[in-house]
Amino acid sequence: MTNKKINNYTTRLEKSLPNLVRGIKFSRPQNYPEAKINITQEMALIALLMNGSSMMSDLVRETRINHTALTGVIDGLINKGLVRRERSLGDRRVVLAELTIKGRKVANTLYLNRRECIENVISILKADEREIVISGFERLVGILSQQTK
Repeated sequence: MTNKKINNYTTRLEKSLPNLVRGIKFSRPQNYPEAKINITQEMALIALLMNGSSMMSDLVRETRINHTALTGVIDGLINKGLVRRERSLGDRRVVLAELTIKGRKVANTLYLNRRECIENVISILKADEREIVISGFERLVGILSQQTK
């Protein structure tokens, strides 16, 4: 592929990214305005919802947020009453993050809203477009994951 074609594709993707991010932000529920959940906090909450009590190393792997930043995210969620830290009963050196009751409600709302938004977008696409979009997205994520290791 020529440099001109690659440049054209790069420009098209680059122009699309802000709209993708804006679309994700605007689709988030406002049910918990007092919590003011940002996207990294949402990722951590949903990871805890899906996986239950988790060590920080597991959350880092799941969310792809670096350890230092994730510690700040969890601290912020603790301050909002959405997450708590607990020592493992099996090994007192291990500290687990887990959702509070309020955190579980917020995480579940965020998760269900995210699914609904994705379903709404997918339902607009034709069947063949769905496969192209999802396969392309999975491929892009795979490439990006390899580059960040």
